[in-house]
Amino acid sequence: MIRRGLEYNFPSRRMEDEALTIERTATGANQQLEGTVRISLIEDLGIGWLPDKLSMFHERYPNLAIEININNKNVNLLRREADIAVRLARPKQVDLVARKVEELHFGLYASHAYLEQHGQPKTVRDLSRHYHVGFDEDPTYPDAIRKLERLFGRDHIRHRTNSHLGQIEASAAGLGIGALCCFRADADQRL
Repeated sequence: MIRRGLEYNFPSRRMEDEALTIERTATGANQQLEGTVRISLIEDLGIGWLPDKLSMFHERYPNLAIEININNKNVNLLRREADIAVRLARPKQVDLVARKVEELHFGLYASHAYLEQHGQPKTVRDLSRHYHVGFDEDPTYPDAIRKLERLFGRDHIRHRTNSHLGQIEASAAGLGIGALCCFRADADQRL
């Protein structure tokens, strides 16, 4: 009778062992991370922030290769255009897991020469008399960009580009006032 009981319990013990194996795999125990991870980031982060972080990351995960897609437009994660996307706005695709990881601050910047020639705006209304270095006219940009451009007026948008680095360079060259990422622009002595 005892012998039969042991034989009867054998399948349940095997099921428990398999369940524990699945749990260990799911929690990362006994699992080496390897392969390629595709990350899509805006220029400011992909060029000015991420590279400094990758050496420590690769020390911790030596078998992972990182492919960086620097793209200011949203990529389609459901179509596997990237595994991870770091963006300025919440994605509209409902099947994605999105987390706010940090706030990225933007401010208005101009070159010293531009401000000497045109004066420094003191109020929001003053922006209508200044030139703007703006984003290209991509309809997927957040509404905040459109609101900002209306403050300058359409005829005062002197330079447009889809490149954040292009905006920094155009603003530093004195073409107008740009809405630039603070961690990049604060470090640029030309602005």
